[in-house]
Amino acid sequence: MFMNFVDNVLLRHDISNLHCFKLGCFGICDISRVHSWISTVAHSKLRELYLKIYELDSNVIPMSVYCCESLVVLKISFLGSKFNPPTSISLPSLKTLILNSLSFVDDDHELMQQFFSSLPALQHLILLRCRFHDYKKLIISSTSLNSLRIENSNFEPFYRSDPVIKVCAPQLRDLYFETSTPAREYILSSMPVLQEAYISAPAYRDPTNLTYLELFGCYDGPDILRLLQVMPNLQHLIFNLLVSGSSEDDLTLYIGEMLPPCFHSKIKEIQISEYGYLSEDFPMMNFLLNNIEDLKITENTYSTDSWGDEIKTIRLVRDSLDS
Repeated sequence: MFMNFVDNVLLRHDISNLHCFKLGCFGICDISRVHSWISTVAHSKLRELYLKIYELDSNVIPMSVYCCESLVVLKISFLGSKFNPPTSISLPSLKTLILNSLSFVDDDHELMQQFFSSLPALQHLILLRCRFHDYKKLIISSTSLNSLRIENSNFEPFYRSDPVIKVCAPQLRDLYFETSTPAREYILSSMPVLQEAYISAPAYRDPTNLTYLELFGCYDGPDILRLLQVMPNLQHLIFNLLVSGSSEDDLTLYIGEMLPPCFHSKIKEIQISEYGYLSEDFPMMNFLLNNIEDLKITENTYSTDSWGDEIKTIRLVRDSLDS
């Protein structure tokens, strides 16, 4: 009955000016008919498409959807089914993409990276309750993205998942990232206009063995010192684009006599980079020099970012180190 009803609606009405189409299929559906419905509406002046389909995979989505030049909003919910976007797409107007309850496998990671980066107008990306099976890398790169939300999405199998998660989005203003799966590396780079960020992710399985830590775009507050407390063997600490948010007194007041253990013995090198106004009076710089024995500034270097802005890097090295 339901399928006949949809057939009649689409056949008996002029849908050439249809702007929004929402389809929910639960239980057994005729794949060919569902495919035909979606293809029909995708050839109209469609602006918003919402698909919530159970027990079917994303192959039910016709190529016409991925070439719908008028499409602005696309939401796909397939209850754990594998998502298979084509290698070639043309969605020049798509601003909002929501992927809900989909599965991805490792051999798709380059395809997904290409898919996200091929959306020139994308502003809002939401990955909700998605599963990444045997993923080694999740890379989201977009020059237009304003808002990214990855919520309740996990990497499987949990016991041997060890992914690298990288987000490169120079226009990103809002970031929400929540997962229960530890990652080997989180890389959040090229976000000069980021205003709000919420990140909830487990720490590396055994941070006590880490010897190298690189942080991007973080504030120099007590949270950094709290993080370093659980990394007693850290030898190399790199701050990329450190943002000054605390005074040296704030840092000293928080830490008291409880300096991170790596400051006493293991730390060998610290690098701090910031835009051109970085100086030796930077609060974190003074704090490190005053609290790590034999730590000295060895060199200052200059570079430019992709926007042509100058970045200054100060390298601090320890003269002597206890064995």
